[in-house]
Amino acid sequence: MREIIQYSFILLLSMSGVKSQSLRSMTINEALFISSFKGPNGQKIKPEKSLPLLSYEVSPPKQLDKKQYFNSSMGSPLSQIEINTSFEKSYKHGVKGIVSFKNTSNDTLWLTNVLPFEPSENEVYITGIGDHWLSRTYLFRPGFDAVNVIVPDNAWELGFNELSLGINKICALTRRDVSSIKNGKRRRFETILYPGRSVQYTLYADIYQGKWQEGLRLMFQDRMLYDIEPGNFNNSLFERDDLKWVRHAYLNQALMAWDHYFYDTDKNRYTIGDFIEMNNRVMGGAEIYGLWPTWPMLGMDARNQWDMFRSMPGGIDK
Repeated sequence: MREIIQYSFILLLSMSGVKSQSLRSMTINEALFISSFKGPNGQKIKPEKSLPLLSYEVSPPKQLDKKQYFNSSMGSPLSQIEINTSFEKSYKHGVKGIVSFKNTSNDTLWLTNVLPFEPSENEVYITGIGDHWLSRTYLFRPGFDAVNVIVPDNAWELGFNELSLGINKICALTRRDVSSIKNGKRRRFETILYPGRSVQYTLYADIYQGKWQEGLRLMFQDRMLYDIEPGNFNNSLFERDDLKWVRHAYLNQALMAWDHYFYDTDKNRYTIGDFIEMNNRVMGGAEIYGLWPTWPMLGMDARNQWDMFRSMPGGIDK
């Protein structure tokens, strides 16, 4: 196992990228192995070996240190999980399928780290490591240590993988459908499946060319993790001339209103000036300083965010 670096970065990608036509289909046998893909021109693209459609981990309740790795070809006798698939015909944006996981055992199981294909030291992929309750999503790259990354709030459990097949590359994404959980429980990174219960994941796959970052760009940026039908997003707000400066604002310092870097209660004075001066000296300054007055107080009483601004010493004018 490669050493894991314990720090995080947010997955942000620039606006430039390599566009490509979409993947048409992939051929999957009864054992849930992928034998080939069909490219945008109908050409057959074959991996060097048959690949499992996906991989996942199962553990007893609250015993994530005893997780066991499985892939879709291993079958239910070993994993106690039954997998069924269906694929949407003529999907316009690559391949889209539904993967159902059903607990066929008599015990409660925790399902986690559902990943397209399987992890490989030769490919780029994103999955979870360990049992941290808040941050366990890591980006793996060949020849580098794994890096802790931050994914969107509604996508903690996602799995992402890439395959290099000559000049063609395949990227794939798994997302949990929370509404499909029947008589089970959703956790941030796991799904608790009681005996006989199930959960569905949506699997997306497409083809791209270029560096590995282009696969991430395609699914995270262009497809917006498929939360919005591609092409239906209203981008007018981000195209406003008066907001284009944000595209080049790389450092945003978010301050809690009760932070002593913003207001010193002992000296009864605002200290944001001192904080900006320190940032200029140590980090070369920031483009944005954001005041966050609502956390963790919002909802504890009837005040809204503007009431909280007004309740700061000196009010809005100060």
